[in-house]
Amino acid sequence: MENNKKEYGKFQWFLFVILIPLFFTVTLAAIILSVAGINVAGTAAEWISSLTGTSQKNEGHASQSVPANGELKKAEKDNKELAASISAHKQEIKAMENDVLLKEKKIASLSKEVEDLKAQLEQKASVKADQKDIAKLYEGMSASKAANILPLLGEDDAMKILNTLKDDQVTSILEKMSPENAALYTGKLADSKGGE
Repeated sequence: MENNKKEYGKFQWFLFVILIPLFFTVTLAAIILSVAGINVAGTAAEWISSLTGTSQKNEGHASQSVPANGELKKAEKDNKELAASISAHKQEIKAMENDVLLKEKKIASLSKEVEDLKAQLEQKASVKADQKDIAKLYEGMSASKAANILPLLGEDDAMKILNTLKDDQVTSILEKMSPENAALYTGKLADSKGGE
């Protein structure tokens, strides 16, 4: 029995002094390495496969099952649906781009039209300003001088000037004109006043 006690004591010594501390040391090292970002399980598997001469990695990949036929068909169906959806979205985008281009062209055309109208307004304002300046010249002129000059101008120019003058000034100028010219300009003034 003493012999058995010694052997049992050696086994306990081996268990408590070597095996258990070794197990805790390896476990603690594995935890620290895992926290440090090292793949302990993968590294251990490679190390073991290199020691035994077998490739557990290849066995692991071979053991993975190939997707079932139903799953493959479902994936293909989903892929087709996604492709159709993408195609529809591309067509919508193209239609929207075309719509944007048409609206940009319309905006450009309307902007050009606005610019043209502004130019016309500025031109008319300039012409009216010029006519007012000329009318001021005739306002300061005596009626007899104006009566002699207006028939020498073209009828349109003379009418523009007469239309900008005050009524009493036009009356004074017409009184000083020859009867033929006075009749001509009176008729034109009546037409222009009636057309307004």
